[in-house]
Amino acid sequence: MHHVFIPRKNLILRAFPGQTIYDVLRKHDVPIGSSCNGEAVCVKCKVQVLEGMDHLDSLNKEEAQVRKAYSFADNERLACQARILGDITISTLYW
Repeated sequence: MHHVFIPRKNLILRAFPGQTIYDVLRKHDVPIGSSCNGEAVCVKCKVQVLEGMDHLDSLNKEEAQVRKAYSFADNERLACQARILGDITISTLYW
């Protein structure tokens, strides 16, 4: 079991290895933007990884294309594509 910490909301959520950040947030009723249902198109689920970037899986092809097209910062990932491999701390523009 891993944890997703959201400091602005003072939340610690449990996550199973391999779950996406998006799935964990939705499971715990934490609002996250999305209009593409996790298809890596809308970019509304972008999160900042404040700690634990090395606890996420590598970029897949779709996310790499989106990151390049939208000039993501090094610590930003799509919640719908980033799979959790350890404890992480995140934030978004919405929180």
